[in-house]
Amino acid sequence: MSPKTQKAGASSVTGMLRQDHKKVKGLFKEFEKAENAKVKERIVETALMELTVHAALEEELIYPAIRSE
Repeated sequence: MSPKTQKAGASSVTGMLRQDHKKVKGLFKEFEKAENAKVKERIVETALMELTVHAALEEELIYPAIRSE
């Protein structure tokens, strides 16, 4: 993979991670406002799924790239 391609890929991944951060922050705000237990449960399940995907991106793409530098 060329350095230009790597840079574009890294930019794409970091963009996805930033989106994940915004999404999860939004879910926390939703949770704080929610009054219904079922709604809170749905929000928690969604947040856990989002954080699982986020962690996988970091573990599989970001951390190996940092270690290789």
